[in-house]
Amino acid sequence: MEYRIDKAAVLCFTQELFEQERSQQTIHRYECQLISFAQWLAGCSVTKELVIRYKQWLMEHYSPATVNVALAALNGFFKFMGWQECSVRPVRVQYRYYAEPRRELARQEYYRLLNAARQKGDMRLFHLLETICSTGIRVSELRFITVQGAKKGRVDICNKGKYRTILLPRRLCGKLLS
Repeated sequence: MEYRIDKAAVLCFTQELFEQERSQQTIHRYECQLISFAQWLAGCSVTKELVIRYKQWLMEHYSPATVNVALAALNGFFKFMGWQECSVRPVRVQYRYYAEPRRELARQEYYRLLNAARQKGDMRLFHLLETICSTGIRVSELRFITVQGAKKGRVDICNKGKYRTILLPRRLCGKLLS
């Protein structure tokens, strides 16, 4: 049996993802991953051996987390198409209980960013940086910081199907409300 990835199949798969209530970002990312894989195949039909080679190629060029996103897209598509025999295992990544020092923002760097925003006269950026750094929220969660949330001192975040409550420091609330 020959397995080919064509535009119609990708379109049906993205419709299925929409019906599963996946975010637009996820749908777009999966679609891009499928197109990249199809281009990498260069006209060959999909086989488990080629998927494994593609996985190896990805591991040589990208981080394990990025590779796993690509594999999740491919495996989801294979399941949708009934091609389960083409699925591969994700890259195993050991959970880090700490942030790597190179990924942390030092206090000095934080103040330098705040001062740069203030000197540019960009108070919106200043408050945005202060909000992210004092709460630990993700950039994608900024849209949940509202006047009502600042008045309450907390915000309820629903992002990517996950719910959590973020407490806002009293000083930050005062700055945001002013």
